[in-house]
Amino acid sequence: MRNTSTKIVFAACLFAGISSFTSAPVWAFGSAPSERLMEPSKTLTAAIPPQTLMGPGMATLSSVLREHMSGQKFDDPQLRAKLAKEADEYLEFKHLHYSSPRREAMQSQCESEKGNPFCRLILDSDLESPHHHVSRHHEHFSRAVIRKIMKNLASADPDIEDLSSYPESAILQALKKMSKNRSVQPAMDEALDEEDCPSTGLLTALGLRAERDFPDPKSKELAVRLFSRSIECGDDLSAMRAGYRLGMIFSWEQNWSEANRILKAVSESPEAADFRQRAIYWRYYALKQMKDDDQAAEMESRLLREYPLSLHALFTGDNPSQAESRILNALDPVVSFRSSTVPDANTALIMAELMQERGEAQASIDILDRFSDELKQAENPVQLYATTILMRSGEVLRKFKWIASLFHDNPSLISPPTLAMLYPLRRFELIRTYEATVDPYLLISLIRQESAFNENARSGVGALGLMQVMPSTARRLDHHVSRRQLLDPGTNVRLGVKVFSTLLHLYDGDVELALAAYNAGKDRVDEWTARYPTDNRLLFLDLMPFQETREYVASIARNYYWYLRLYDEPAFRSRVIAPRALASESKTASPVPSSSASPEAGAVSSSSSGSNSGSHSGFGFAVFTQFHHAGSPVKGS
Repeated sequence: MRNTSTKIVFAACLFAGISSFTSAPVWAFGSAPSERLMEPSKTLTAAIPPQTLMGPGMATLSSVLREHMSGQKFDDPQLRAKLAKEADEYLEFKHLHYSSPRREAMQSQCESEKGNPFCRLILDSDLESPHHHVSRHHEHFSRAVIRKIMKNLASADPDIEDLSSYPESAILQALKKMSKNRSVQPAMDEALDEEDCPSTGLLTALGLRAERDFPDPKSKELAVRLFSRSIECGDDLSAMRAGYRLGMIFSWEQNWSEANRILKAVSESPEAADFRQRAIYWRYYALKQMKDDDQAAEMESRLLREYPLSLHALFTGDNPSQAESRILNALDPVVSFRSSTVPDANTALIMAELMQERGEAQASIDILDRFSDELKQAENPVQLYATTILMRSGEVLRKFKWIASLFHDNPSLISPPTLAMLYPLRRFELIRTYEATVDPYLLISLIRQESAFNENARSGVGALGLMQVMPSTARRLDHHVSRRQLLDPGTNVRLGVKVFSTLLHLYDGDVELALAAYNAGKDRVDEWTARYPTDNRLLFLDLMPFQETREYVASIARNYYWYLRLYDEPAFRSRVIAPRALASESKTASPVPSSSASPEAGAVSSSSSGSNSGSHSGFGFAVFTQFHHAGSPVKGS
């Protein structure tokens, strides 16, 4: 089993992507000529009008992608010729040795030259030096500091003032190193009894420690008191984390009025970006249980507006197919090749196009990245064009961050063409060779989240390749495999499928638990299932104490759903989804012995049990089959 890793795309915001694009049909996203080019279902493409140019310098997104259109025909020839000459000089500069006199002369010239936009890149070139190391700040605390915190936490007479001087992360590190049986009850009691507020970080960390003994009622009561005190003592990130955990506990207990009250503060706090989506959803859910349909509708509207493609948005409304229909039948968005308001954005676009014409894909990406501030001031259709340049250059993460930001501010841009940019069938021919073992749409959804289809991806803990396989795990499966071979897509997917299919077997086909274990490890997932017994599957996923794992499973569920909606192959959908949906109606997972886990935070039923428990019982397999009872997106189910 692989260790928890810092995902290549995890905070990725929640979008991941695509690599190369050649002159191909709009829906074609294969990485090599041998790959089969897939299309969304004809019922979706029929909604897109067969428009091409909309006016001077404008076209539909489908046309831009299909015909590989660019804005060069709309440029002043003299300006483009000038920039072309400067582009060639910049490429000469890039290929010179770092100590070259010619390179130094070009840098000196750029210091006095104002009209050459490539000079911005040349003057920044020291950042590219192999001797330059970018300092990345990671909170690290010495062993002596952690030992001091541990000693204080375990003391019969803890110094709360001293503990409050440390950030939440340091206290959590100390608590993680302390055995589950080592009591910190005096520290909890002192923190609750202090007349002056302890730090919110201390209170929240202690509340997370109390969760380790769930579902014990006394531990739950203690966690509620600690989280409540944290909210009373501040409104920073630690307090909002406490508010999120408290709101989820109240939802678990079906105390809907308190859940709504607490999550309201979380959903409206500028500090709570990491929890806002879930806070809005569970407010919606609580208000529905309270029969407050007007406020529930407000929360539904907000979730669809702010997080339109999220897993939680798919669980709103009595007939979610209406919301998805608005997306899938949306008109093809318009692209503008040049801005009428931001001249510097136009310069950047021309520069990026010139680099692509010269086969310098990375230079094109660097230009758009360096001029991102100017481009983000431009009109939305111009920003949409910039994403197509990134796509043609083989960029993945930056393009999807860009699209994610556009979608957040302008949901009307979401349409089948933009969705296809977000959910490409990259490496699908390779992936489909394992269809007898794992649903290929599930597998591509996992790869998209793990590596954004970057076959050379490397995580902070050493996981490699498309499926982020740990070398130690690979050697257990095939002792002949080297680290270099793990970067080969075929080898990586073969071993990754072995790991994931083993987890699927261990969890008797329960995909959400298998995914969580692929990310966080089986021992942790077994502990969480024992710690948070609920038959509301979405509630369990949001109770999981690792933020990374919460986002990971939800993102793959969302990926899977939209892949199925875009690429309609009934044979795959009916074969995999329908049996899982039927199994979920009659089967309950049994508890698994727990093991120790990190303290942010039982048996999870796979069945649904009425309005209080919700209809959440298996994300693309049972959840969506049951939840979309009207106008089901799953043919044959």
